[in-house]
Amino acid sequence: MKTSIVIFVMAIGMSPIVDLFPAELSKKLYKVIEKTWSVTSPEIEKIPADDKVYIAQNDFSVFKVSSNSQIKGYLYLTRAKGRFDYFDYVILFNPNFEIEKVEVILYRSQYGGEISGKNWLKQFLGMKNETKEYGKEINAISGATISGKAITNGINESISIMTKLKNETFTD
Repeated sequence: MKTSIVIFVMAIGMSPIVDLFPAELSKKLYKVIEKTWSVTSPEIEKIPADDKVYIAQNDFSVFKVSSNSQIKGYLYLTRAKGRFDYFDYVILFNPNFEIEKVEVILYRSQYGGEISGKNWLKQFLGMKNETKEYGKEINAISGATISGKAITNGINESISIMTKLKNETFTD
C-alpha cells in the first residue's frame, strides 16, 4: 500500500511534464527547463503545427514554456538517427526565437555520443534565421560523423520550422 501512495504522489507532482513528454524523457526535460530558465513550476503548452510548417521530418513537437504567465521561450523536442540508433534532443529557443540551449536528452548508441558534449553543442547557441554546415561552421567530430551531421541538419531544420511557426502562429 505504501508503494502505491508514493508512486501516486510522484505522478501527481510531475503531471504537467509526464502528460506532455514521453516518460523516458520527462525528468531530464524538466531539469533542462528548470536550469535554463530558472523556473520551478513551468507552464507548458504544446503548440500544434499545421501542415505548412512540416518540412522533411514530422517527428518533432514544439512547446511554449511560461512562468507566472510570462513566456520564457519555446522547447523543440525531436530525434535523429545516428549510425545505428535514434537519439532524442531538445532545442530551447528564447522569446526572440534564438537558440538558447541544445541538449541531447537520450543517446542510445555506443558510438557517436561525443555530440552530447556541452562544449560542442555551444556552437549552435544564438542561431536565428541561419544555417550552419557540419564540418565547416560546425566542428566535425571523429567517430561521430553521422550523428554530428544528423543533429546539425535537425537544428537547421528546427530554425526553419520555428521561423515558419513564428510567422504563421505568433504574429496574430
